[in-house]
Amino acid sequence: MTKSQLTIEVADQFVQFTSFQGDTVQQQAIIQINLSDESIRKEELSTCFEKNSFLSIDFDEISLSYVSKESSLVPNSIFAESTPDSIFKLCFGEPKEKYSVDFNRISELSIVNIYTIPDWLKRFFVLKFPRIIIQHEGTHGLRKILNSETFHLKVSLMFHTNYFCMTIVKHSNLEFYSFFDYQNDDDIIYHVLFALQQKELVNEKGILELIHGIDSNTKSFVDLKGKFKRIKELASLEVNEKNNFIAQSQLLCV
Repeated sequence: MTKSQLTIEVADQFVQFTSFQGDTVQQQAIIQINLSDESIRKEELSTCFEKNSFLSIDFDEISLSYVSKESSLVPNSIFAESTPDSIFKLCFGEPKEKYSVDFNRISELSIVNIYTIPDWLKRFFVLKFPRIIIQHEGTHGLRKILNSETFHLKVSLMFHTNYFCMTIVKHSNLEFYSFFDYQNDDDIIYHVLFALQQKELVNEKGILELIHGIDSNTKSFVDLKGKFKRIKELASLEVNEKNNFIAQSQLLCV
């Protein structure tokens, strides 16, 4: 019997709910929430639950993906000799007020993803779904990326409103993981080309994945795809566009 799962994505001021039966999407709902007032934010989420009856189903599994640019991957050996808070402060400084340092172990790579998450988010969803699994979007994304063919070069870009996460894998090894701000397509191309040059991976055949985040659904990749193809060093990459990637990636976390 196939399992049912509710996946939740939280990015900036958007929250998306996707229900699955097995690996098939059943229903979906997305809302924009108020970031400045917690009481209004909770009301908006409660209203969303009232309007979407599928959110009251007794799901076999429930998971949540939260994204922030302040995410750092460290080897297990380093993590074991330190603390999540000290590693985060070394990378990014003091956490923002009303945020807590959290971490996810990624056993497939023997690394740990350290990041911060808003306190209200954990309070609300843990009370709503006591069995929920909460992890960073980068953790979910990496599992999904590594779950498919990774022998040849694969560059994956997970987009949000004004930033994206880039991962580079080859021979089933993670070569690169970082977040970048962008204002236009030229910024994106610059960061991809520079990262590949640093890793001596330009002109290699492979796949370039353009992944929609829930707060980037209005972004068109048509022009960006054309620009990638016109750059000699990137022309050997097959460009693919991905929807519901992060929702689907959460199916691997349970």
